[in-house]
Amino acid sequence: MKQFDRATIAKEEEAQYKLLMSKPRQYWIDLYLEKVRPNYESLMAWKHRETVEDVSMTVDAERIYVKARDGYELPELIYRPKNTEGQKLPTYFQIHGGGWVMGVPELNDPECRRYRDEAGVQVINLGHRLAPEWEFPYAPEDCYDGIKYFVEHADEYGIDVERLGVGGESAGAELAIDMVMLANDRKDFKFKMQLLSYPNVNLGYVAEDVMVGFAPDPGFFQDFYVTSPVCYCDPCQLRNPLISPYFAHDVTLAAMPTTVLMTCEYDQLRPQAEDWALRLMKNGVPVIEKCFPGTMHGFSLDVEGSAPAQVKAGIDFLVEGLKNYLVK
Repeated sequence: MKQFDRATIAKEEEAQYKLLMSKPRQYWIDLYLEKVRPNYESLMAWKHRETVEDVSMTVDAERIYVKARDGYELPELIYRPKNTEGQKLPTYFQIHGGGWVMGVPELNDPECRRYRDEAGVQVINLGHRLAPEWEFPYAPEDCYDGIKYFVEHADEYGIDVERLGVGGESAGAELAIDMVMLANDRKDFKFKMQLLSYPNVNLGYVAEDVMVGFAPDPGFFQDFYVTSPVCYCDPCQLRNPLISPYFAHDVTLAAMPTTVLMTCEYDQLRPQAEDWALRLMKNGVPVIEKCFPGTMHGFSLDVEGSAPAQVKAGIDFLVEGLKNYLVK
């Protein structure tokens, strides 16, 4: 497994940051809209209402809409364990991935059902608006508004506010980290743990050589990782800690809760996630980290793919994280 030291990460990150700043932002947005989004539309729904009907029919959850602060209706999916009426349960808030530019909560249905059924937690699968139509800070503020609504109605939804967890995969994991930082700052609620799958913690950097010889077209992933953050925010904002938690101050990191972190061997985001995890540990945060050999970014979502044993092992790891650090 290829390793990256901090000096290598810093050198590559600086070069990529200069590249992003060398062209007008619209150049990168147009590149995404013309080249990247069309390739993904067949795999992931990038709008909420217009494209989820076929997915929603198979989702085993209650679907409601919660109003954001500006009145926009956010789709939320609630997965409540059976025969728990009247009980206050540990509640985990899931945020979908998709690079801030695509995805819907329904795409996480398989793992959300496993979290509910095997860890015994209530799962609330959050929706948020997508870039480039809705730029930063809509996504984190939408997620925050959704969580705040449920916490304020904790009795109605049977939520144990002393046992709140948050997490997601990829961009959803980055947004989950945002939720922790915002909650620590605003004091509306507090998280007991965060559950992060292959997070993107530095939006201006992707490792250059991780996927060589493994992925059929590593350049395609590079295009996505480069263009989607610039659709999400102006390049000059890429080092804002609420966009790239990699740049959070040590004081902010020290206030993070117990962190369960899953990474993939062949993932261009692995080096930054591993380095960020080391910073958490140096600041006294308990980190339970596992890298899954032979896997690539997004592997745990591929429930019908060619490696069911790896998918099961990945979700098993996350389920155990919920059992050990949220339920207990």
